[in-house]
Amino acid sequence: MGSLIANVGSIASIGRAALTGITPALDRILARSDPALTFNFRVELPNLDGATANNNLLNDIMNGQVSMDSLVNGAIAGAKTVANQVFRGSMLMSAVNEGMEFLNRWSEDFSAFRKELGDEYIETISLPFRSYESRQVLRGGTQAAFPSASTSLDNMQITCYGGTDNEALFYFNCWQHLVSYVSPTDGRSRLYNSPSFYKKNITVTLTDNNAISLVNFVYSGCWPVSINAIELGGSDGYVQYVIDIAVDDMQIQAAEIGAIPFLS
Repeated sequence: MGSLIANVGSIASIGRAALTGITPALDRILARSDPALTFNFRVELPNLDGATANNNLLNDIMNGQVSMDSLVNGAIAGAKTVANQVFRGSMLMSAVNEGMEFLNRWSEDFSAFRKELGDEYIETISLPFRSYESRQVLRGGTQAAFPSASTSLDNMQITCYGGTDNEALFYFNCWQHLVSYVSPTDGRSRLYNSPSFYKKNITVTLTDNNAISLVNFVYSGCWPVSINAIELGGSDGYVQYVIDIAVDDMQIQAAEIGAIPFLS
């Protein structure tokens, strides 16, 4: 039986009709569908458009409706008003300078903001499945395994191509900044957003050789825990970014099988 399975590829070249009835197991093996290949997949990453604690402001800046100059000038005017009323005297310029420094850093973050990333930058992706935690119960003098009250879902890992355009790095770095951001009050304290700002969905679709969708894996409540350290040295390798993604839940959905696309 083992040798028959091991040589299915060479035997199949004779023709399936000639092999019918050799063994029931071999018939079933030859009748299996084509293998799902690991490189036939698509990934739909979330759009990060405006999902921050300063949602409306970030949206306006990214869409060009608010310029950084007007933002800075408004902040200076506001700082002067507050300083005149509260701080007085020499503390005025201190408040203005601190606000300017923060806004300059903020403008750099805005200029590098990446709202979306195409899956051409994704080289590998791991698809975790939910697992039960078992507990042992003594019954009738023997231990029996039962599911505990909790389940677990491992983190997803995404390996991205590190190009000279920094698209992948900027995208996941900005996504991480949706989790928390520097306080506009002192420019140092870190404030955390509501989970609704940074928890997103990631959909991975397996396809066949004709790019027809076979199955969808929908992961919900995703957010980037870390971007792994990279090592720069004398090797000939290129930079890759490995992102660890926390996941709340997952669903497996049967994809709709459409018409076979025209092949030229």
